[in-house]
Order: sequence, then C-alpha cells, then structure tokens
Amino acid sequence: MLMLVHIFHNVSLNYLADLITVLGAFYGGYRFFESRQKKNQERRDKEEQDNLVATVNTVVEASVLKIMTGVDSLVEKSVKEELSEVNEKIKHHGEVLHRVEHEVTFNDGSSMKDSQKRTETLLNKIAVGMDALHDGSIRQEQITKQQAGTISKIEERQGETIDTINKVSTNLASHLGAHEGLPGDK
Repeated sequence: MLMLVHIFHNVSLNYLADLITVLGAFYGGYRFFESRQKKNQERRDKEEQDNLVATVNTVVEASVLKIMTGVDSLVEKSVKEELSEVNEKIKHHGEVLHRVEHEVTFNDGSSMKDSQKRTETLLNKIAVGMDALHDGSIRQEQITKQQAGTISKIEERQGETIDTINKVSTNLASHLGAHEGLPGDK
C-alpha cells in the first residue's frame, strides 16, 4: 500500500512538473510577445513620424512647385495621393493598435491578459491540491508505521504465548512422566 502511495505521489509530481514547464513556457511566450509588440509599436511610431515628415516635405515642395510653375492640378493630385496613402497607413496602424490593446488589457476573458490570469489561478489551485496530496501521503506513511508497530507487538506477544505454551507442555509432560502416566492409563 505504501509503495502505491509513493508511486502515485511520484507520478503526480512528474505530471505537475511537466504541466508547470508547459505553462511557464506559455507565460514566457506571452512576455516575449508583449515585448515584441512594444518594439514593433515603437518602430511603427517612428515610421509614422517619418511618413508625416515626408508628407509635409511633399506638401511644402508641392506648394513651392505650384507657386513656381502654376501647375495646380498636377501638384494637387500628387498631394492628394500622398495624403491618401498616409491616411490609409494611419487607419491600418490604428486597427493594429486596437488589436494589441485588446490583448494586453483585461476584457472579460478573451485577451491574453485574461488568459494569463486564468492560468495563474489554475496553477494556484493545482499547488493547493498537490500540497493536500503531499500531506495525505505523509499521513498515510504515519498510519503505516503505526500499523507496522502494532503488528510487531502482536507478533512479539504471540511468540511469548507460544513459549509459555511450550514451557507448560514440557512441565506437564515431565510431571506426568514422574507419576507414570495419566490416572486413567492403568
């Protein structure tokens, strides 16, 4: 019985160790994802600034060109195209930011942040369960030791009883031998 408890205990601890390793990897991946998102956002912000500067330069150049050449429609078309591209990029970046914000904030269970919280809660429950299992295993070991001690005492008393029976039998046999048999043997 004690051997089965030890085997179950070892298997459970191995399973828990594997589970914690997988969950730790998931959590590390989440942290890596979060840091990559931040770096990507910084890069996108820099690109937006560069694009804005380029657009302003284009507008200034176009304005100077318009003034110098008087080619209104060509400059206006070029500026409109540049502004349209910038607006599309800004819209795209806004959508990406919204998706990132969704994943890094608590929002009733559908984000990575909520998933992290659920994982931590489950890990805490598993830890409590493993502590209880460990405590039960220790208690079972104590009971087994007590039972082994009781069995040892019973075996010792049985040995004493057998010794006493043997002594009484020997004494009875020698006593009967001294009186030449049993009273009904004649």
